[in-house]
Amino acid sequence: MAETVRYRDAIFDTDFKFATLASGQVVKFTRTERAVLGLLTQRAGQVVSRDQLLDAASGIGSDARDRNIDFQINRLRRKLGDSAKAPQFIATRYGEGYVWVGRHSTDLSPAAGAFMVVGPVRGLAEAGARGSESAARIAAVLDRMTVPRRRVVFDPDCPPATDFVGPKPAAALSLDFLDMGEGHVDCTLTLRRFDSDATIRVLRLAALDAFDESELTDLAETLIDDVWRSLNHAVGDVPAPEDEPLPVRLHRASEMMASITGTTAWQDAERRLRSALARNPMDAAAKLMLATVLRSKYVMAGPQILVHEDPREEDEVEISDLVSAALPSIRGNGIFALEAARLIYHADLDAFPFAYGLAERAFRSTTAFATAFAIFGEFRMWDGEIEAALELYDRGMELAEPNSHFHYYLVVLKSQALVALNDRERAAIAAAPLCETEAGRRFYSVLFPWPDGHDMQAAFDAAMAQTSLEQARARILTTYYVSGRMFRRPEHRRNAMSFQIEQFESRMGPDVVPDEVRNDLAGRFPNRRMAV
Repeated sequence: MAETVRYRDAIFDTDFKFATLASGQVVKFTRTERAVLGLLTQRAGQVVSRDQLLDAASGIGSDARDRNIDFQINRLRRKLGDSAKAPQFIATRYGEGYVWVGRHSTDLSPAAGAFMVVGPVRGLAEAGARGSESAARIAAVLDRMTVPRRRVVFDPDCPPATDFVGPKPAAALSLDFLDMGEGHVDCTLTLRRFDSDATIRVLRLAALDAFDESELTDLAETLIDDVWRSLNHAVGDVPAPEDEPLPVRLHRASEMMASITGTTAWQDAERRLRSALARNPMDAAAKLMLATVLRSKYVMAGPQILVHEDPREEDEVEISDLVSAALPSIRGNGIFALEAARLIYHADLDAFPFAYGLAERAFRSTTAFATAFAIFGEFRMWDGEIEAALELYDRGMELAEPNSHFHYYLVVLKSQALVALNDRERAAIAAAPLCETEAGRRFYSVLFPWPDGHDMQAAFDAAMAQTSLEQARARILTTYYVSGRMFRRPEHRRNAMSFQIEQFESRMGPDVVPDEVRNDLAGRFPNRRMAV
């Protein structure tokens, strides 16, 4: 097994051939990138000049341009998910060079980079071994119920957020034991968001040490559900400027949890939300989130769904019913109101004026700027004001974490807008970040124009080799359903679909385009769904 070294929440092999990020993604480094990483980490905390980095990367006396080092640093930052504005690994010292600021793992708190920490644990002097063992057991059960890359760490001496060193956990479960006399020990469990210290749930339990495995599993499931909900927005929350749109938060929260049924992230989210509504049918937030999931499943798995069945009409009816029931309670939350507007238009294209008005009012009043830029940008794009939409997407990107789900969400929106404008050159530049991974290249190669300097032919050939005619038809139909049909101007609908259709037709012929899509783009029944 290769030797590794940990910096912050990333694990590198000692030769810097690859790194495993906190998300579980494995990134590989080129020879030049390995040389740059090696020199920077050897001189951690010290400024390394561009000339020194250039010599390490290209050899002493190389005539490679000084600016090439800036390009290599930017590539490394993208791969590591680092930010020049708030660097976690590589900081810029203007006029001097670069400095490695990634803290070595020996300096980090034990729960750094974990999903949840169980700790601190207080009252162990009274509870003794029984208390310590109970806390360790609940931590172990919680850890089994989350995906492997989202650890649950038992740290009975966990410091508060103000003293914590390293990437902070999403949540903390503290335990306080109290000796009630006559051998009885009670325990209070306090679940909270680690960063804000906001309390999610408080439970007082008697004889936690006597809980069997089934009881501990039920308790852990309740706590996991609470964290999952807290990672999304409660109706009464006041959104922050950088808060992300509801679909992005739902997807990220579901990815953190291991589905006990072995299903996908969206299926796990649907299960949790339907269970929540079974317990409380008046839960407006759960209704809106369920409606969001019903739409998002087509974004995440539309080709897999539509190749076998077509539940769109049934889902649209449920989405409309859920949003209508939730709307009176969620108007005051900008993130919820913006998502409700998008769902209303998705389920009923004739409702655009009402949905646009709802989105515009939320845009003008919400404190959730990032979400407002993204979703109101979509409404401007769908209404034909594409340059205005592009400005909003760019403003959203200024608030998005590099390489985050939200960042790529905005990359896709911007690329779609430029394709709809038939500006393929700008679309290729905008979508270039999707080329960083093999999966991204395959997705990219059939959806957006190819950028200069990227060999996309192999990715395109691989995607085609694994796609049957029926699967290709389902992919085109999915793109049309979640994006293409939303454009109100016929020329924008045609442009939005044209590149993907050209790619598939070049290999599979004209039969690859479903009748529903072909007829709409030909103007025979504009913007209406018909049987395929």
